[in-house]
Amino acid sequence: YDFPVDMWSLGCCLYEMFTGKVLFPGQTNNEMLKMFMELKGRFPTKLMRRHRQVYQEKFLMEPHFDDGLRFCSREIDRVTGTPVVRTLNTIHGTKDLAAALMAAKSHSDDKKLLMELKDLLDKIFVIDPAKRLSVTDALQHPFVMRT
Repeated sequence: YDFPVDMWSLGCCLYEMFTGKVLFPGQTNNEMLKMFMELKGRFPTKLMRRHRQVYQEKFLMEPHFDDGLRFCSREIDRVTGTPVVRTLNTIHGTKDLAAALMAAKSHSDDKKLLMELKDLLDKIFVIDPAKRLSVTDALQHPFVMRT
């Protein structure tokens, strides 16, 4: 692990402190991956390929993405109560951070501050760790500079 994962954790903490809610309340790795994609959309192809390789060669486990790089959502069927795997071709980023932040704001919260927090979180929650906001850049972000 390196600083990019710490930045992701920081983003989760900032969101939770501001809204009082857990951003990714998943119970399994599979649920967490699905929630990440619901926020940010499809993972980069190179990350999915690497995931498949590591899971198959190192962990000797079934990867979360199939040969066609479709997400394999492992769920419990609501009717039968049995485990099922649903293959999802695409998962679009449908979770709206701005709406969640606005819903949690108090009357004294400045809209500009909220949009700065949203911008910071958007830059922190970049799926590819190599492209995620660095610690140095985070310290120069307007949200951090004003607080």
